Amino acid sequence: MRDRIGRFRVPDALIEGCPEALLSFFGQVVVVACEHDWSTSTFVYTALSWRFHPLPTVHPIPVYVPLFRREDDGTVRFLGFEGEALNNVETPS
Repeated sequence: MRDRIGRFRVPDALIEGCPEALLSFFGQVVVVACEHDWSTSTFVYTALSWRFHPLPTVHPIPVYVPLFRREDDGTVRFLGFEGEALNNVETPS
């Protein structure tokens, strides 16, 4: 899975206000680095995930955008990553 690496940002407000959505989300990535960007109030993660596209050995790490949706009952749910075929994603066995 080392060739499936990517970067993404998670806003502080999502971490503070929607921990249940993040449980599902972080269950699908292995964080290898994290830093906080005070200028944008976001955490910047570098992670491995079966959901990221495989990369050749010499390639810049791509940036992914996680997608969340607030349901009618107020809960927030992780949907996937922008640009991903959300309906065709299979979980690894």
